[in-house]
Amino acid sequence: MKDYTKIGYTKKLYGIKGGVRVVVEEAYQDVLLDCKVLFLNQDGRKIPYFVDKIIDAAPFRIIFEDHQDRNAAQALTGKEIYIPTDQLPTSPTPSLDLTTLEGFTLSDSEVGPIGAIKEIQEFPQQLMALVSYQEKDILIPLHENLISEIEMDSQTIFISLPDGLLEL
Repeated sequence: MKDYTKIGYTKKLYGIKGGVRVVVEEAYQDVLLDCKVLFLNQDGRKIPYFVDKIIDAAPFRIIFEDHQDRNAAQALTGKEIYIPTDQLPTSPTPSLDLTTLEGFTLSDSEVGPIGAIKEIQEFPQQLMALVSYQEKDILIPLHENLISEIEMDSQTIFISLPDGLLEL
C-alpha cells in the first residue's frame, strides 16, 4: 500500500475555466509545481487527478484535466491534496538551530581557529556570533553562505569569512 503526504487542500472555484484555488503548505510549494498528478481525498480514498495547469501566483490555482469548466471543477473543491511520500525530496540533513552553538569554536578557512563563541546575538534577519579574537570582542555573521561545515563531535564551525572582516 502506497504512503501519501498531505500537502494542502482545495478551496473554492476561481475563474470560468475550472480553476480551483488551493492552499499548500509552504514546505511543499516547490514540490507542487513539479507535480503532474495530485491525489484528492474523496471518502477516505486517494483519487488521482491529472494537472493541466498550475498558476503559482497568489493564490495558487490549479486546472485539472477533464475538469476544465466550473461545473466539473466544483466537485473538486474542499478536498485534501496528497502526493505520494516517495515523491518528496529527501533532506540530506535536518536543519540546525544555530542559536544552540554557543561554546563552539569558529575556524576560518584562511586564518584557522578564531575563537570560541561566547554568545549568539539575534539581529534583524541575521544571527551574529560574539567571539574574542586577538584580545577584542568581534561579531561574526552566522550565515549559511559563510558556513562550510559544522562538526558536532569536535564542536567546530568551519567558515569562509570575507577578506578583512577580522580586521574591522
